[in-house]
Amino acid sequence: MQASLAKEKQRNGRIKLLAILALFVIPVIAAKVILYMNWYEGGATNKVLS
Repeated sequence: MQASLAKEKQRNGRIKLLAILALFVIPVIAAKVILYMNWYEGGATNKVLS
């Protein structure tokens, strides 16, 4: 009983760790892909002609 409870806690801990890791890693990978594929257009600046 104790061993199965410990394994369940370990499994829950791993799931939480992977979820937190994914929360931080997925946006970084997405940004890298967006920049690599040139899908990002830089912002425009207002240039006043005088």
